[in-house]
Amino acid sequence: MMESKKNRNSLNTVFTKDSFNKDEFIKRMSEKRQYMIKSKADMIEKVYNVLDTKQKEQFKVLIDIQSEKMNNRFK
Repeated sequence: MMESKKNRNSLNTVFTKDSFNKDEFIKRMSEKRQYMIKSKADMIEKVYNVLDTKQKEQFKVLIDIQSEKMNNRFK
C-alpha cells in the first residue's frame, strides 16, 4: 500500500492563480482512475500470492462480502 501511494500524481499543475485547465484535469482524472484500478489489482495480486489455500478461500469470502455490500449500497 505504501508503495502504491508513492506514485500518485498531483493536480496542482491544472490550477494557476487565474486559470483552470479543464482538459488537463479530465485527462489526469482519467489517468488516475486507470492507475487506481491497476494499483489495486497489483496489490490484491501481491497479497493473494502469499496466502495459503485456506487463506485464499477466506480472502474470496471477504471479497464476496465486500462486493455484496457495495451492490446493496446502490440499490
